[in-house]
Amino acid sequence: MPPRPLLLLLDFDSTLTLTSTIPLLLSLSTFPTLHPLLPALSSSYTSSLASHSASYHPKKESRKTVASELAYLTTLTPIEKNSISRLENAGVWKGVTRGRIEDVAKQAVKGGKVVLRKGWGGLHA
Repeated sequence: MPPRPLLLLLDFDSTLTLTSTIPLLLSLSTFPTLHPLLPALSSSYTSSLASHSASYHPKKESRKTVASELAYLTTLTPIEKNSISRLENAGVWKGVTRGRIEDVAKQAVKGGKVVLRKGWGGLHA
């Protein structure tokens, strides 16, 4: 029987979790120190997000419903996918095993590094 699919909850902007999951993703890297391209990769993501957010309507302060916020979050998918692709192409996670991902994720939840915001508790059920 093939292994069960691995579900990763990635939250770059702390919408679902109390803090960003980016540091945990980076901790998976097999590099002994911070990946040398990380500052440029991070800057690229931040610039893309800022540019998109500046041009998106309605603006943040006008999005008062779950539907309007979900509509905005949906438009971030290409930005987030492009960011992940840049990290993958840079080799940030080269050699990372499924077991390592599971271990880091379990420790993050047990250690309180990943805490879902109120109302999202059933998301992983």
